Amino acid sequence: MVKEISHKKLQAFLTKQSFPSIPGWNSLFHCLFGKQNCPDLNSEQQQQMQELLYGAISSKTYTPASFVKITKGMDRIINAPYIKELQKAIEETSALITHFQSVSGKQLGEVDRLEKLTINTIESNKTPKEMVHELKAAFASLVNLMEEDAKILDDLSKTDQLTNLGNRRAFDDYLQDFCEPARAEGLFLLMIDIDHFKMFNDNYGHLVGDEVLSLVGAIIKKATSGGNVRGSDTNFATRYGGEEFAIIMPFYNDESSMKLAEFIRSRIQRYPVVIRNSRGDIIKRDVHITASIGIAEMHPAWLKTSHSSSELLIKAADKALYAAKKRGRNMICQHKAYKGSNGKLTSVIL
Repeated sequence: MVKEISHKKLQAFLTKQSFPSIPGWNSLFHCLFGKQNCPDLNSEQQQQMQELLYGAISSKTYTPASFVKITKGMDRIINAPYIKELQKAIEETSALITHFQSVSGKQLGEVDRLEKLTINTIESNKTPKEMVHELKAAFASLVNLMEEDAKILDDLSKTDQLTNLGNRRAFDDYLQDFCEPARAEGLFLLMIDIDHFKMFNDNYGHLVGDEVLSLVGAIIKKATSGGNVRGSDTNFATRYGGEEFAIIMPFYNDESSMKLAEFIRSRIQRYPVVIRNSRGDIIKRDVHITASIGIAEMHPAWLKTSHSSSELLIKAADKALYAAKKRGRNMICQHKAYKGSNGKLTSVIL
């Protein structure tokens, strides 16, 4: 495959492959070559770019239609994470609108009740002091209700409705709180991705897929809610997006983070999934799913760079997750960063 070569060597390779001197195609291949090592793309995207480049060169089909197909493929790879986030945002927005309509209806009912109470109080024979006391109590009740509903809406805006875990917004807020020198020591991030989930969805349908997401969410929630392995109130489990989950783990170490990851991986693998049709009839028993897990620890040097330390931690955990996928899935890989003898920061995937 074409990998880690200079643009000059790439051009020589294309010439050897009888690549025609077509300016548009030439630019496209050099663009794909640059994208496969672009730091703005994650490891999976870089690999997909490399495969797209290799496939395009191997096919030797230089028609306008194939040119459009390759450019669309490149755009699809680049935009994939954003499309996933957009789909997730649409799901969450829909759930919030439904709940907001419910809350708004309840508040309107309380406002109507307050209006009627005010009229009845004024028309009553009560003393001014009694009227003031009664109306103050009614207003206080409405204010308390609105404050409670505002808290509920805020919680909902940070909750994934399918798994009842935190959502991406809550993840970003919580992680940012710990990405500072005073709190970042022993901060680990664990990324979990259900293996072959797209194929599972295609085979059994999205409703069954949602059940699996809910199941994995429940396993993760139980594992991080105290009493299991290294569970504590400081753990924060979220649905990061799609079939990917994330756990922010302050005050951990290599051993305890690996222990929690293995606890979750083994529980997911052992749990038997029952597949039912739309009528509720069992069509398949004991279907087992697996998950790949990546772990990374916040390195002190990341807190002193111009880059976002939280983004560096996420990228490190994502690299470890991708390595677990590439090495066969249903396993745990750990990203380790350390300073070499030259003083530069080096990383390795274990």
